Amino acid sequence: MKYAQHLLFCSLMGTLLFVLAGCSSTGAQVDDQNYSLAGIRKSIVAVIGEPRAVSSNQRIYTSQYFGRKSDKKFNPEKSKIRQYTQISIMGDRRPYDVGVDVIVEQKQGDEYSQIGTDDKEAKELATQLRQKLHQSLDDRNVIDSFRVF
Repeated sequence: MKYAQHLLFCSLMGTLLFVLAGCSSTGAQVDDQNYSLAGIRKSIVAVIGEPRAVSSNQRIYTSQYFGRKSDKKFNPEKSKIRQYTQISIMGDRRPYDVGVDVIVEQKQGDEYSQIGTDDKEAKELATQLRQKLHQSLDDRNVIDSFRVF
């Protein structure tokens, strides 16, 4: 009897942990974007500038480092706190979801470590990305969006 109660308790706790972990998300998301991958990539570069890194499948873009405030003298190597944007294109076909995360790092000794995220900045960048995508809809050539071969 005691074993059955323990098993029930563990399965309930596991389910609760799974549900809570699935509900917690950071950053912002631009859902159901029915644009070509090339159009989404072009809009990402227009919003974050030239990326510092791009994944091999060209689905994850990492921006250059930037400061929390619009500091003209920002130096990513000397600053105590810096942040960067990571944009992920999710889905294997249209419509795509685009995730936007702003990661905050703090210098500890000679190295930087992640201390959190900036959801407010992520939402602002997601709004800018959404606007660029809608703007690109007006500028695109319909024939270029379809690949026949």
